[in-house]
Amino acid sequence: MIKNNKGITLSLLVSMIIIMSIIAGITITISNSIIKDTKAKSIITNMYIVKGKLEVIYEDYEFSNISLPGTNVDINLLSIYDITSDGLSINETTDNLWYRLNSTDLEEMGLDSGMLSNNSEFIVNYSLGEVIFTDGIENSDNEVKYKLSDIIE
Repeated sequence: MIKNNKGITLSLLVSMIIIMSIIAGITITISNSIIKDTKAKSIITNMYIVKGKLEVIYEDYEFSNISLPGTNVDINLLSIYDITSDGLSINETTDNLWYRLNSTDLEEMGLDSGMLSNNSEFIVNYSLGEVIFTDGIENSDNEVKYKLSDIIE
């Protein structure tokens, strides 16, 4: 006698849905982690690019006395970025060289204004070569870091 199979059983269908859901959940979790890491690495790369450009500009400033791009920043505002730690204490020689760079300033420096999102900015110190990203970057310990020197340690 030949058995007539007409389809899959309900238990097989439920197990396939459960397996597919597990695979989808793992894939989405891994994809989100990869996207987050890629965005962080992109921001760090942009910070390095800005650091290199501001070193060149600072050399021109020292020799030719050109004006520095950006808007001078009040020193008291820098405390939110923990700027006094890790050897970056504020003193008379560097406190007047903190500048805020927005998208327009980056374009004037010859850099891509797309490095910044709508409300983010870079805060830089030309003499120290320090770069701060105002939105911050979350590390693997879920701590938000702002300064390039803290991010690369």
